[in-house]
Amino acid sequence: MGRDKRSLTVGSETLLARVTAVLRSVSDDVLISCRDNRQVPGALARELGARRVFDRAASVGPLGGIAAALRAARHRHVVIVAVDMPFLSPDLLRLVAHRAVRADEAVVAWSARGIEPLLASYPKRAALCAEELMALGTFSVTAFADALRPRLIGPDEWHLADPTGGSFVNWNLPADLQVALVPATREASA
Repeated sequence: MGRDKRSLTVGSETLLARVTAVLRSVSDDVLISCRDNRQVPGALARELGARRVFDRAASVGPLGGIAAALRAARHRHVVIVAVDMPFLSPDLLRLVAHRAVRADEAVVAWSARGIEPLLASYPKRAALCAEELMALGTFSVTAFADALRPRLIGPDEWHLADPTGGSFVNWNLPADLQVALVPATREASA
């Protein structure tokens, strides 16, 4: 993207504020993963109703953030999402969380792109798996999800919770900002 995605806006709301609000509607323990103190000031995290967690090592990517969140979580299962998902459905997150708690295992959504390891619920105990992978030099979130052999939730299950599939939209490139507005428009006209 070439800039900090957390500060991108949807209307007048930053992605960080938007995603945090959706997570707060699903859980009483919202964590923001940060590489360091400068990424998200503590006062901002408190204002958003969240706690910050920090990667143990630099340059480990999202897997380091997942490991930090799993270690710090107050609950046995942790819903993980990326900050660049502007149209997350609270109902889909509840579905993922419910399936994970009921089965006591990792649950990962999958879409037309394949598995979505950053729209998932992982058991707190999976922190050890993440740390072992990173110690071996593997930082892939997909490899982490695969190692846990998760239960997959496909379109046949998540469609009622997110009819447009908007939860799977993420902003990685400047061009995505224009394309990403399509689900919101469809949703508004439905």
